Amino acid sequence: MLHSVFFISEAQKPASPKNSSSSSEVILLVTPFDKDSLDELNPVFQWVTSGAATIHISDGAPIQIQYKFTLVKINPGQAPNEAIQKNQPLHIVFPLQGNMLQYPVTSPALEKGGHYAWKVEKFLNGALYNQSETWEFRIKVKPKKVVYDLETMSGTGGIAMVTDDLFIGFTVTNNPDLVSIMIKSDRNKDITSSVSIENTSSLDELKLYKPGANTIKIDCSTLMKGNYKLELSNANATKQTLFFQKD
Repeated sequence: MLHSVFFISEAQKPASPKNSSSSSEVILLVTPFDKDSLDELNPVFQWVTSGAATIHISDGAPIQIQYKFTLVKINPGQAPNEAIQKNQPLHIVFPLQGNMLQYPVTSPALEKGGHYAWKVEKFLNGALYNQSETWEFRIKVKPKKVVYDLETMSGTGGIAMVTDDLFIGFTVTNNPDLVSIMIKSDRNKDITSSVSIENTSSLDELKLYKPGANTIKIDCSTLMKGNYKLELSNANATKQTLFFQKD
């Protein structure tokens, strides 16, 4: 579906050219970065101009500067330039003042896993003057929740693969149990304070877990890529270990 925003009056339509211009100016796209992967479904697009433009005015009329923003979906096997030239735009804004645009909620929603291309063109008095490169980005697909069972994984040498959140499952057999968690780097350094640990099924804030199955969510988004070890101990000093890799 095409979503366009046009505000063109008769006065804005290009007349017979009376001005001339030359330019070493370049339109530089800023964000989203080229080939970036985004969580945001309504990203903010920004660009700047670099270099200098020389405009010769023959009749004293003011020069009107406007931008045109175009975003398209990239189909499988397409290059960004091919997509921007051939595909039906999802969103066009012209004329646009300024160097920033947030993708609106009223436009066709960007899809998780979707692949998109965008570019910006500059117009002087309604005539195309300059244009940017075409950049591409993707919308991330949120990974499915995987709960790693400590009783199954501990001692087997299995490695959990983690992007952002690590979910671990364990069982309390009798009374509520006081549990402690430690996370170590591959150099055996305690880095537990670097992550956020959420008790998703605890009885209170003292890490006291109910009898039966329990789950702990650990936010690993702040960790650097690498290998880590998680150790879970209960009040009886029974220890279970899980090795995980942060991608």
